[in-house]
Parts: sequence; structure tokens; C-alpha cells
Amino acid sequence: MNKTGERIRSLRKNKGYTLDRLASEIGTSRQTVHRYENGTISNIPSEKIEAIAKALDTTPSTILG
Repeated sequence: MNKTGERIRSLRKNKGYTLDRLASEIGTSRQTVHRYENGTISNIPSEKIEAIAKALDTTPSTILG
């Protein structure tokens, strides 16, 4: 798992969101969110980083570290 994925997972769990809920909020699949979190997809598109940040009430720079 990469640092960005760890931050996404941590922020998601702190907010009480499931993979399905976050996926729904950002307009992608549960599997894609899982791949972001475990580092399988490390080059996350900037628009998805922005959507994840908005859904989790944080900033893109927090997610990216």
C-alpha cells in the first residue's frame, strides 16, 4: 500500500464511509476505490483526487501528502 492509499483509507474510515459509499460519492466503482487504497492504481486522476477530497471533507494536498 502506498501513502496516498493509506491516507484515503484512513480518511474514509474516520468518516465512517464504506468502499461502496465513497465510490458512489465520487462516481466510480468499489473495486476502483479499493485499488486506489491498496496501491494497485497509484496514478489517480486529478479529478478523482479532487472528488475524494470533497467527499471526505479534506483537501487534495492532504490526500497527496
